Amino acid sequence: MKRSAGMDFKKLVVAVFVLACAVLLVLFALLAYPVPGGDSGFFLVPALQLANAGVLTNPLFINEQAMRIIDPSGQKRFLFNPPLYPLLLNHGMIGASPWDIFLSIAILSSLVIGASALALYRMAARVGSLTWPALSAVLLALLALASGLVGSSGRPEILASLWVALGILVFLHGNRRHDWILFGFLGGLMLSTHLVSGILALLVLGALFAARYQPRETLARFSGAA
Repeated sequence: MKRSAGMDFKKLVVAVFVLACAVLLVLFALLAYPVPGGDSGFFLVPALQLANAGVLTNPLFINEQAMRIIDPSGQKRFLFNPPLYPLLLNHGMIGASPWDIFLSIAILSSLVIGASALALYRMAARVGSLTWPALSAVLLALLALASGLVGSSGRPEILASLWVALGILVFLHGNRRHDWILFGFLGGLMLSTHLVSGILALLVLGALFAARYQPRETLARFSGAA
């Protein structure tokens, strides 16, 4: 009974930490902090364009020569990267202002932290009794993840992180007989978010199957998932 109460309290600590991170992310969004830098405009502007003009384009693309190669029509359509990230950001926007897109990113980042918290907690608990040092390691890992999400400046890796966290949960709790279906679905979402991350995810999935199954079954499962 005492052990159960201790585990419940540790779950509460993780839940409060996740909630605090979500509140801070929303506050940062309202303050437009941090200001997106680097190439984040390539991904955020199309979501704003979709909300304002109904088209997934980026009129701020600086390299005109590269743009003409990517989109010979001259419409500056969002064709250089898979479209899932700006599409989901657009669907998470209440209005059509920059603050709305910041809030959409904050909501997405909060989902990433929540899913990652569940995955990390489950992994730590699988090792044995969840001690306070182990819980501290989980919280530090979540803090590092939250810091990385804030510093990512709105790039699609935020959404890719969500698929990774869900993939870990499938690995921990999925039915091994049918988990290849869920892995395949998440792999498709990853490829629709970021091409390089999707290819890396498929390589990791192939290694996972190879470690679990005989070559023939590995090939069958990987082919089905891919």
